[in-house]
Order: sequence, then C-alpha cells, then structure tokens
Amino acid sequence: VMTMRAPQVATSSGRELVGSQSADLIPQLVQAMAASLDLKETLRAVLQNMQSLIPADVWEIAVWDSDAQFFVPYRLMGAATTEQALLVGEERYHGEEGFTGILYRTRQPLFLPDLEAQPAYRQAVDRSQFPLRSYLGVPLIVGKDVIGTLEMGAFARETFSPADMEMLKLVGGAVAIAVHNALLYQKEQRRAAELSGLAQLTQAFSSARDPQRLYAHLVQSIAPLLRVEILGFLIYNESSRSLQGQPPIYGLPDQFIELYKVPISPGSALETALIEQDMIVSANAAEDPQWEVLGLQRLAQSASLRDTVLIPLISSGRNLGYLQASNHADGSATFTQGELNLLMIVANQTAPLIENLGLVQQLRQRAQRSEALRRITSLSSS
Repeated sequence: VMTMRAPQVATSSGRELVGSQSADLIPQLVQAMAASLDLKETLRAVLQNMQSLIPADVWEIAVWDSDAQFFVPYRLMGAATTEQALLVGEERYHGEEGFTGILYRTRQPLFLPDLEAQPAYRQAVDRSQFPLRSYLGVPLIVGKDVIGTLEMGAFARETFSPADMEMLKLVGGAVAIAVHNALLYQKEQRRAAELSGLAQLTQAFSSARDPQRLYAHLVQSIAPLLRVEILGFLIYNESSRSLQGQPPIYGLPDQFIELYKVPISPGSALETALIEQDMIVSANAAEDPQWEVLGLQRLAQSASLRDTVLIPLISSGRNLGYLQASNHADGSATFTQGELNLLMIVANQTAPLIENLGLVQQLRQRAQRSEALRRITSLSSS
C-alpha cells in the first residue's frame, strides 16, 4: 500500500527550501506523536507527518514483536488525508531479512540512493508490489533495544538526498520514544485486561451451577484476552470415551457443537497424549499429518481450523480435556510464547472449576438416587 508523490525537480535550492519547511514541521510531528498513547494512532500520526517532511512513494514503520521475534509492518492506505487508514501489512520480517533486517543487525541508518547500483542489498517484500529504486531508513532504538524501524522508499533512483537522511536521523529519536511509550501502554492495557479476565474466572463457579452456564461464563471471560476466532473447551467423557465440545464454543454455532467430538480408542495416540497431559499445537491443524495420527484431523477440517493449540486441563493430577484456541484474527500462523503462557494460566485456573462442577453434579445425582430409594422404601413399607 503506498501513496504516490507528485514529480519534483531535484535542485539544490529546492532541497534547501524543503529542508527549511521540514524544520518548521518537526515540532508539529512531535506534538502529533504525543497526542495519543494508542499504538495505531501514534503510528498513523508519525507516518502522516513524515509524508510532509520527506517526499517518498512508500512510508512504513516496522514494529518489533519480541515474543514472536519478527517485525510487523504498518503502512498508510489511501490518499494523503487526515482520515487515512493505517494498514497492518501481511508480511512479517525476521531479523535477517531485507532492509529492515540490516537496520536491526547494524543499528545504523541505511541510505541507498540507487538500489540498481547496489545489487548486494535486497528488499524483503515483493518487487512487483513495491518496485523500489531508492531507499532510506533508521532503526528505532530505546536504551539497548531496537523496538522498530522507520523506513521510506521511492520508485525513482536518487529520490532522496543526504539532507533527507539527516532529517530522518533527527526525528528518529523522538519517533522511537513515542512508539516505545505506545507499546508500553498497549502492554499495560493488555495486562489489565488479562488480570480482569482472570479475576472473572474465579467468580464464574460461584455464579454458575450447571455446565452450560459455567462454560458460557468461562468463554466470555477468556475471549477478550486472545485475538482468536474460535475458543472453547473439549472435555473428556469417560462413559463414551470421547472428547466432547462443550457449548458455547466461541466462533462455532451451537448446532455444530453437538457433532464436535472425537472418539478415543484404547491405546491410541490421542489416549496417550491425554494420559501424558501433552499440549497439542499446530500451525495448520486441518492439514497437519500429526493431527491425522491423533485422530483430530476430521474435527479440524470440519471446523476449518488453522493455527490451533489444545492446552490440557489438569486438576488433581487428572487430564479433564483441553482448552482450545484456534485461528488468529490477525492471520498469524503461530501462537507466541506469551500467548501460550497466558493460555496455560487460564487452563490451570479453569480446570479446578470444571472438576468442582463435576463433583457437584455427582453429589446431586447421588442425592437424587438416595431420595428415590427412600421413596421406594417408604412405599414398600406402607
């Protein structure tokens, strides 16, 4: 996604004029970046103001995801207006890929006025979509950490000047601080949501005394913590020897959940995984050969599962089943270590609730049987 610039005459006097105007725009850039702590609003403000500072064809900020160990690119979409939408690119850059990887490894600015004259430098994205011929970028560094990159590209050679590079280095520090603050705020907001959701889990059992209400409370409490399209519980049923989906499952219709079950044969790979309390993870469950071995592939295909994790629900040393999370809403193909840690915390908190509910149901059934026997005895004696 890119915004086209108008043709320019590359004269030294024109560059000086642009530089003078850019210097006047720097305070506006700093003020705009500080106006919001929301990450996307901060990135949009930075990129919109960079359009005014340095003419280019492509403006991009790549934010480092320390959990997943890759960069996530953010670009503007549409014409240069105050209402421009910020688009999250589908690409993911690793530390050794493209210009972003060079900035990450060297921690130094990169100025390439003519890419065709420097074939050793290769861009990570498809050239048919971004046919760049000149480039400049700076790493965004806070303390000892690279938190992202600020990059620009043009379709014509020698679009950028050394003055543009100096301007980018000049604003890079302020951009790094603004993005760092927004990332910290996002992390704190997510942490607050996690704590709130986890607190609600402990209240779920006191407010629910039947399975459907309990699972509804649990799913409602967990769903805001994860960016997934499918979330729910697969519980082991001893009488039918099967894993059975418990309604409601977020993202699946209730009518479908009646068929959402997997038989567990004695000695099967799935029974072994259940007994050994293994976590089951797949980047594409519907096509994963290991899921076919486990007997889970039919389930995955029927529900169109992609990236999926099954977290064992362990209580009193027993595996009660699994907490399932599938299909990242943002298209990510893997669960980060942070997400897996959060899911394990959730599973550890919910497993005793599910076990307690089972014990309550058993006590009720025993009480009902005792009452039935008492009435039969009373009728017999009369």
